[in-house]
Amino acid sequence: MPEKFGFLIVPDFPFYGLFPAIEALRVANHNSDQHLYEWYLISENGGPVTATNGMTLAVDHSIANCSPLSVCFAVAGNHPLDHCSQSIVNWLRRIDRYGTRLGAFDSGIFMLAAAGLLDGHDAAVHWEIAPTLQEHYPTVSITDRIYQIDDRRLTCAGGSSTLDLMLTLIASTHGRALMEKVANGLVHRPHRAGPERQLPDEPDAVAKDQLLLKKIIRFMAANIDDPQKIEGVSRRFGLTQRKLESLFKQNLNTLPSSYYVNLRMDHAREYLFYSGMSIKEIAVACGFSSPSVFCRAFRKIYRLSPRQYRRHVSADSLRRFSKTYDPSAGPQILAP
Repeated sequence: MPEKFGFLIVPDFPFYGLFPAIEALRVANHNSDQHLYEWYLISENGGPVTATNGMTLAVDHSIANCSPLSVCFAVAGNHPLDHCSQSIVNWLRRIDRYGTRLGAFDSGIFMLAAAGLLDGHDAAVHWEIAPTLQEHYPTVSITDRIYQIDDRRLTCAGGSSTLDLMLTLIASTHGRALMEKVANGLVHRPHRAGPERQLPDEPDAVAKDQLLLKKIIRFMAANIDDPQKIEGVSRRFGLTQRKLESLFKQNLNTLPSSYYVNLRMDHAREYLFYSGMSIKEIAVACGFSSPSVFCRAFRKIYRLSPRQYRRHVSADSLRRFSKTYDPSAGPQILAP
């Protein structure tokens, strides 16, 4: 019997993760000369679904009339909480009880988290939405791997990592030789292992300072909602405040205090874009004493109020604002 894969899609889902996954199954069938896999697109009501790029896909089933599945992936876009209905949550719980392995690409992980299906599991999620997921579901154990296979849960960061995950699943069921044929057919070399991290490490040229800097940045990132004073950060790492400032100036051309504020603002920007949190909730989550203090600081950096940003900024603009995408715009955030 072929293994049946389902892909639950909701409005504004991204093409870039879904189609590599489906093509991996198709190429596996082709290269094995067997009907190893079937796949189905599923929507909540059985109607067509429009992706982030404006293209609309017809689906095979609604959640009400979908036949039993071996594996089902949830696929969502930039606003996953807007489309996570109680009907979807109930359906995911039901097929889990019937033995379906459940997974998620990118922000589809919010649907599994909302259904309580990630409790006790490690989960991989795209680095951009990890803070929002952690804020809404603090009990979910997040990894920075490109994908994570944890018992009956299959999660990945999205994009090309979906192909790496699917290749691993093919190898686990039908052997590495078939996986290699699929990877070659899709010109995907090399196949990446799950533990590989999403963001690259810095070169080893200034290894000692870079390692210390990463530890400091990791500490700052872990204290977004309760920002520490710079002199306290210095003492924690056995540095004078002047030495800490010199470390940041030499490597990032900014002061640690400015970097910390920018780091908190990056989190705030992603909460505004990806979540429905109120301005007050975002202010608290990013360690500001009041919404008014947060709004002034946000406007100073981005030349927009938080509400204006949420109303007008597109996904492309988000990349222009992000210091991770544009190193020339300010201090670049290093991978922890």
